[in-house]
Amino acid sequence: EQKYDSELLVEGSISVLGTEAEPAIFTSSETAPSRGDWGGIRHKQDGVFEYAVLEYSGYGVYSYDANLTFKNSKVNYSGSYGLRGNFQNRTILIEGSEITGTQRNAIEFRGQWKNSGSFTMRGSKIKNNNGGIYFQEPSEVLFEDNEIANNSNAYFNLDQLWGNVTVKNNIFSNNKNGSLSIQSGYNDENDPQSLSVLVEGNSIAEGSSNYTNGISVGSMKKGTEILIKNNVINNRYDGIQVYDSYNNDAKILGNTIKGTQQSGTGIYVYSKTKATIENNTIENKQDGIRVNYSDANGDG
Repeated sequence: EQKYDSELLVEGSISVLGTEAEPAIFTSSETAPSRGDWGGIRHKQDGVFEYAVLEYSGYGVYSYDANLTFKNSKVNYSGSYGLRGNFQNRTILIEGSEITGTQRNAIEFRGQWKNSGSFTMRGSKIKNNNGGIYFQEPSEVLFEDNEIANNSNAYFNLDQLWGNVTVKNNIFSNNKNGSLSIQSGYNDENDPQSLSVLVEGNSIAEGSSNYTNGISVGSMKKGTEILIKNNVINNRYDGIQVYDSYNNDAKILGNTIKGTQQSGTGIYVYSKTKATIENNTIENKQDGIRVNYSDANGDG
């Protein structure tokens, strides 16, 4: 692990409370600052940041299995991540904030088996970063009214879910690579509660000479309700892709999908997904709608 001349290591909780007029600023002491001039902030109990700015750190804010509130705050020009950590049975709240110029993922949090930790991010901006957003084994997820723009790899990845997911009214624009991907809901036989996945009102536009996938939802828990509606997607690869092994119902309604060149499929549904596809508009794709249903095991 890299060593830094200075970093803030907090064994307990931390509250950084600036104001709009006078934010609390953590930055480099160099006359010509650059990424990684100092370490960052690590905390092991609750972390609250309001009107805080971290610049030129090595790793931004790292939360050790701790609750994190990050409001009206910024991480600029980090040498690796913006916000990162573990959140087993914890709460992550990001609101009205901005992460710019990170060398790796702007946000990355990982949970563990049967995690009840929740993640909420609303009204925030992820811009000009080398990476996007990654969550492993989260529970409830709300990602709403955010802007993800001009990133090299703008992947929004939710993997191995334990709770409901809502991704709504976000703007993904002019990213070189990326996708909106929700994968692998856990199927715990001792927990019959169904999950829901809602992807609604998002705009995905890849920009000139970029390569962006659209929306992908796959391998959800048995009984998951999937609703993908009223999204606008302009890209060169598949617009919407849904695949499933449990005969889950997926409703794909009212989406507008347009190819930046004539390749990929507008809506592609396969494996054992039982799809309702209505009132979608698809233009300039190699294939409009493709459905491959498999009942190889005789249980569909």
